[in-house]
Amino acid sequence: HLSTKGLYPITSNTTPPLESPESCVLVQVHLVARHGARYPTANDVKKFDILDSLFANIPLAKDWRNPFNYSKAGLLTGRGEHELYLLGKRARQR
Repeated sequence: HLSTKGLYPITSNTTPPLESPESCVLVQVHLVARHGARYPTANDVKKFDILDSLFANIPLAKDWRNPFNYSKAGLLTGRGEHELYLLGKRARQR
């Protein structure tokens, strides 16, 4: 129910810049972030394989094929890499 499989939208940075007293010196930064968009995990790819075999018997869906393979299971997608790149840029900017 928390949409763990969904993509988060990429939005512009509308957060005001951080301001700290002049006497403060940045010593350490901690960043807690969600990973970027990924391909389905191996368990999910297996479920798509099952769906693929079920569709073989349905005339309207018989040409559908599982678009995912095990070699990329759980890896970042191109969009996921871009999300993390932009996250790094925003963090550096702030």
